Amino acid sequence: MPKGDKSGYTDKQKRPAAQIEAGYRPRGAGANGKPFDPHRHEALSQGHNPAQTDHAILEVVQRGYQRGAKVVRPAKVVVNDLALSKTADHGR
Repeated sequence: MPKGDKSGYTDKQKRPAAQIEAGYRPRGAGANGKPFDPHRHEALSQGHNPAQTDHAILEVVQRGYQRGAKVVRPAKVVVNDLALSKTADHGR
């Protein structure tokens, strides 16, 4: 049986897997431009985009997962830091 093929399983065997998969909601997808929340996101790096607000999410590197209100795995993101341009200007 090929990997991922569940045709050999009975309905009783398929149901628990479907319930588990349905209980975990992916988080982070479509979060670009939204404010960084340290309870739901893990900042991997900082970027600079003057078109976005300070501490906005610029990129989702890896989606996170949430079960109900509990965050199972925070989304890994790149966060906007408008202070980066000020630091770069003073360093010259």
